[in-house]
Amino acid sequence: ADPAVLRAGHVGASAGPGATRPAVLVAADRVPAPDPGGLIEELSAAGFDVLVPDFGGALSEMADRRAGGAPEACLAWLADHPDVDGDRLGVLGLDGGGTHAYLLACTSRRLACAVAVDPVVVRPSLSAERPVQPLELALNLSCPIALHFSARGAAGSEDAERLRATLDQFAKEAEVRVHDGDVLLGAGAR
Repeated sequence: ADPAVLRAGHVGASAGPGATRPAVLVAADRVPAPDPGGLIEELSAAGFDVLVPDFGGALSEMADRRAGGAPEACLAWLADHPDVDGDRLGVLGLDGGGTHAYLLACTSRRLACAVAVDPVVVRPSLSAERPVQPLELALNLSCPIALHFSARGAAGSEDAERLRATLDQFAKEAEVRVHDGDVLLGAGAR
């Protein structure tokens, strides 16, 4: 059965007999997800299926265990979809979904790549709902990842540098960028 989703792009449209396409899961707090610089439309136009789920609440406010299961279920749904190449799945975390894109890249074995915008990697405190510092999961990173931080975002440049050092220590394939202003991806960044 289909997860409760809103679809952008052409998930489920036929790629032709026997043909499959890569797919991107967009993790975002707001639905419809923001589309900075038209990136979601660009991905769709470039031949990616783009799945924008409605997780039933803001990912940034959910407990890690609750929020983590929903994106993984969406990846499983995409991997099983006949028009999607299950070996070419990615995640894009926007608008509060950056942390969960990073966490998914550290916990899922389904991803080929990940992009996380302004992920929180060091939390001010831990709780039963959020028992682990995301930074501590860097060793488990299972795919290449691009991490974009706004210098004035929740994480900021200090946490970005801590994450960069940790990823380098574990020889993980990662690009960490700190932007002076808002993070713009897609056509808006050109």
